[in-house]
Amino acid sequence: MIAEIQLELDRLEQVHDIKILYAVESGSGAWG
Repeated sequence: MIAEIQLELDRLEQVHDIKILYAVESGSGAWG
């Protein structure tokens, strides 16, 4: 799952010409 998230973040960086410095998930979703 982490690899898929990283791929999507990389894609967003390229598409929107941005740099994502930090991404975090919180709440019950983070625990599965």
